[in-house]
Amino acid sequence: MSVKLPDLPLDILLELAKQLDLSDSLHLAATCTACAVILHSASFWIESLHRLENIHQRPIPCPPGTDITSLSLDALRNMAVHAYKLRKNWESDSPLLAKTRSFKIADEGYVSDVFAIEGTHIVVTVLRHGLACWSTISGECLGRCDLDSGKDQNWPLTPTSRSSVAQFAGGCSLGFVCYDHGGKQPTLGVSVISVYHRDPEAITVSLTFSRNWPFPDSMMIQCIIVNENAVGVVMFNRHKDDDPSCLLYCRIAEPQELHCLALDIQPASEPRFSGVGIGGDFVVCTENSGPSVEFVHTTPTHQHSARLDIPASRPDRRTKFIFEDCHMRPPTYGIINVTLRLPDDELAHHVLFWPAEYSPARDSTHSSLTVSPVCSYQHTRFINHIVVSSSGTSVLVRDLKEYVLLQYIPGTTPHVESRRLPIPAKAMRLREYDLVALDDRLGVVYLFRKSRNSRSNPEESGTRFTVFEFA
Repeated sequence: MSVKLPDLPLDILLELAKQLDLSDSLHLAATCTACAVILHSASFWIESLHRLENIHQRPIPCPPGTDITSLSLDALRNMAVHAYKLRKNWESDSPLLAKTRSFKIADEGYVSDVFAIEGTHIVVTVLRHGLACWSTISGECLGRCDLDSGKDQNWPLTPTSRSSVAQFAGGCSLGFVCYDHGGKQPTLGVSVISVYHRDPEAITVSLTFSRNWPFPDSMMIQCIIVNENAVGVVMFNRHKDDDPSCLLYCRIAEPQELHCLALDIQPASEPRFSGVGIGGDFVVCTENSGPSVEFVHTTPTHQHSARLDIPASRPDRRTKFIFEDCHMRPPTYGIINVTLRLPDDELAHHVLFWPAEYSPARDSTHSSLTVSPVCSYQHTRFINHIVVSSSGTSVLVRDLKEYVLLQYIPGTTPHVESRRLPIPAKAMRLREYDLVALDDRLGVVYLFRKSRNSRSNPEESGTRFTVFEFA
């Protein structure tokens, strides 16, 4: 006896729809009234989002840590459809720009950096005396934190300052460190500002940590590492052979307990450092003279090291590796921007992706730090700037002529896919002081530009954000 599709029980229809791509599921729902019921099931949309994350390796278009099971049916449907459109667009050979809009913001003076709080339509501008949060929908200032150059508030920022950002469920932390020469003895000014956005209508921006730390002799600031639990600063002394680098850190909840840890790592003569905070632990990486990258995973009682050799596209002992910068993202990805000077003086510009696994075990000797082989992308021109998403799987490469989106695809055969983004020609006239942010979850690129006032073209004058949406 044959059974017609509309006669199947709802739970079986749901299971069938969950195994299909979203477009096929929507076609199935359009066949009859009985099948259309699946679109009113929250479990169907939740499963569609889980498939996006687990099978297609794409982030869900909402802030990290969001409990999607608590969202309304309309919110789940909109997220799933948005994610499907974005995935199809960014997987095509020629991605299409869905929408472009621009809005002016108040002139806040010097802006040193721009961050996107992914999944929220919120961007953060880092100023000389604080930071401000902006809605990219309305253009309104949602909140700000202004800091004075007082004893315990270590601003303004200078060219020797370092900053870092880390997202967590319901918010993000931004850490800043700079030299403070105001006292009799130079110190490190360390500040952490937290932005909480659980309620999109009530953004909270507050100073959660501000301390002056002792400044180690002959040391130089390399990077600051921050998350919601801890903050640390990596220092380096190029004139010291034994233990040339150290990590100063403390827990946010215990600001008076400062720890200093000599790092079991041997960097190059003029290295670049990067790091990431995982809970209360830190993972620090730096270049070696191999050419390779050294890593150290630090806990309160253990350090575990690993080394990653960088493959050369044209192996030759005369090839010179020039590290441009290095980025790490929790929990498992890192990105290195490196230039290879080949024997014939030709330059090869590479962006290298490497996944790593951290397995801390504080009470035993079985902790491990494992670094996997590198996936490489070679760019044809000098890379002016790269922007790394919070997940670490997407990178926006910017040169003086174009934007290229790189996506790391894990699995049995990891690889990197690259696609040129169709940013309008007007925005391609990149300037040295332009700042770019990437929201990988929503599929949005933000261009921050500060232009002089112009009577002939007032639309291009002032301080503004241009928003490029791809879904």
